[in-house]
Amino acid sequence: MLLPREVKALLKAKGWSQVALAAHWDLAITYVNALVNKPEVRTQLHEDAFRGLPERRNVQVVVDGRHKRKPPPKRWTGLEMYPVGRIFITLDSSLGPEEGTELEVIALQPGPANRPLVTFRILTGEAEGDILELEHGPMMDSLSDTGQDRALRYGQG
Repeated sequence: MLLPREVKALLKAKGWSQVALAAHWDLAITYVNALVNKPEVRTQLHEDAFRGLPERRNVQVVVDGRHKRKPPPKRWTGLEMYPVGRIFITLDSSLGPEEGTELEVIALQPGPANRPLVTFRILTGEAEGDILELEHGPMMDSLSDTGQDRALRYGQG
């Protein structure tokens, strides 16, 4: 059995990427990756196929969507998640203010462990006018972004 490094060397020597090979063999990229990296998955047929691969430049390959790697998920910045002026509403009372309380983002700063520290002004309810400071994390699941900014909602600025 070929070792993974030997299969990779064969592919490289003949100009093949795993994506191109998956398209050429009409297999999923994850399966080709397993064939390359896990000898226990391969049969003798696979071993022979790796050894007998033609030079990539001599083969026409059409890569379709299932052979392309998906981009990593977007990593949102604090400013994108909590723009200053955005109004959020509490979904329950776990953060202190009662359910349905509107909060406005008034400041955002770096917090511990690269998690933003968000400062809110309470706009409605018994605690109206108070300030609430929260670190981004699971507790923020108690908030819902209204998609509105204070200036637009209250006709300011």
